[in-house]
Amino acid sequence: MSLDSEKQNKARKNILKVYSDFVKKNKRNPTHAELQGLGVSRNALRWHFGTYRDLKQEARKLNPKAFEHIIDETLFNPFNFSVLEDEVAKYKKFIITTAVTGCEVHRGFYKAIKNYCKVNKALLLVIPVSDAAADAGWDLDKILKDEKLVFDNLELNSNIYISGIKMGAKQIDPTTGLGRMAQDSSFIYGSPKQRLKVVANSNHKLPHVLMGTGAITKPNYLTETYSSKRTAVLAEFDHKIGAIVLELEDEKYYFRQIQAEPNSGNFVDLARYYTSSGKISRLEPEAFILGDWHSGETDPVAAKVWEEVISETNPKDLILHDLFNGSSISHWTQNKVIKKARMALSGDTNLTKELKTTSVDLLNLLDLIKGKIIITKSNHDDFLARYLEDGRFMKDHENFKIAIEIVKEMVDDKDPVKFGVEMFLNEETKKRLKWLERDEDYRITKIECGTHGDKGPNGSKGTLENHERSYKACTIGHSHTPGILREAYQVGTTSRLDLDYAEGPSSWMHTSCLVYPNGSRQLINSIMGKWRLK
Repeated sequence: MSLDSEKQNKARKNILKVYSDFVKKNKRNPTHAELQGLGVSRNALRWHFGTYRDLKQEARKLNPKAFEHIIDETLFNPFNFSVLEDEVAKYKKFIITTAVTGCEVHRGFYKAIKNYCKVNKALLLVIPVSDAAADAGWDLDKILKDEKLVFDNLELNSNIYISGIKMGAKQIDPTTGLGRMAQDSSFIYGSPKQRLKVVANSNHKLPHVLMGTGAITKPNYLTETYSSKRTAVLAEFDHKIGAIVLELEDEKYYFRQIQAEPNSGNFVDLARYYTSSGKISRLEPEAFILGDWHSGETDPVAAKVWEEVISETNPKDLILHDLFNGSSISHWTQNKVIKKARMALSGDTNLTKELKTTSVDLLNLLDLIKGKIIITKSNHDDFLARYLEDGRFMKDHENFKIAIEIVKEMVDDKDPVKFGVEMFLNEETKKRLKWLERDEDYRITKIECGTHGDKGPNGSKGTLENHERSYKACTIGHSHTPGILREAYQVGTTSRLDLDYAEGPSSWMHTSCLVYPNGSRQLINSIMGKWRLK
């Protein structure tokens, strides 16, 4: 062997040793920047190995023990995927989460999930997602070696699948550009962020949903690359230890989110608290936030589902959005002669009747819980205030008498909806009601639950995005379309989905939200009168 060849061989062996020693010590692959810090330049890597991937594969062959804790990406092949499909077909219940390459699995959460799967006969599915800046390829924590890794499109039934789309772990909003992919089916994608976006696709069918899972791995977005440091900080800030619970029933599916406690990894699902130790106990919700109620236009099937959820989980309190509908005196129908005539025939132009209906709804809901009902100030409340402020009651013979009673109290700065509804309630019932004023905060743990969602900052129109910027952690209503944007949640509606003003393709859903004492939340959906697999 020539002197030059011997020198090159020595340099090659040294690079392999440096690489293997790093993997053994850190239980992950080094980045290009980390290799450079250890004396291995990009030019030296290319000269001796050609590509980073070739270096990694040769180091694994030379020192396999150093890589025992890292899953080999060669396992992602068609044969193993067919085995996965056969196994998935045996189950109806799944926990679906994401593992970020080069990151350590949260042991507590992993054990709690395995506990859940054993008790509920569920299957854990893990979607690998890469952080491109970490150069980790598809290597994953070895603890997942016997778990079901989803690395391609996996159909669960005809209406939902897991997408194998390659998503960046640091992508700020992972739904960007994906909406048009949801026209044929709902899908779940791998992401360390929990995200929910509903896509309208019909004016008579249920909309489709895009769901990001949250992660089973701890956040580790360290980088030496200057341009990646900003996204690393944001990724760490948004990283959510969590998963999706998915249940299949024929061609229907039910879903809800779980979030792990950061330290222990314990989590709650439908008031059952699962721990890494194997112990299961009760953790009942602080509140159940119902999708916009709209008394008089409430969907009885959805309302029955919420009754079942309340019976199952026993929330302390209820929070209501758009309790009062205001259709009897709405400005939207004041000049619609035919519409008003039809409403009059069924008694729906009578304000007294609508207020009584609202009070009866409150009584029925209070019978379901031991605590109180919190009523958010909502845009439909403004219908009554506007009706009185405009003086329209002066020419409304049907509602003149009760309007006079309410307007006197409004002059004294009383809330007209509160006064009108409580006219038909006794004092004991009134004590169990908390009527929030506009802009009044109401927090459960760190979560703002007192804003309806119609008003954004500085008088702008409210959206999930500007509420997330304003509050970070919040749960709002208003749009009738559920959503999750990091820590901002939005419930759907409890009204009928075929209201007169709901024209065109609809993203409305019957969706409410459970809020637990540890700060975790679950959106619960009524799908054709069912909400879970029994």
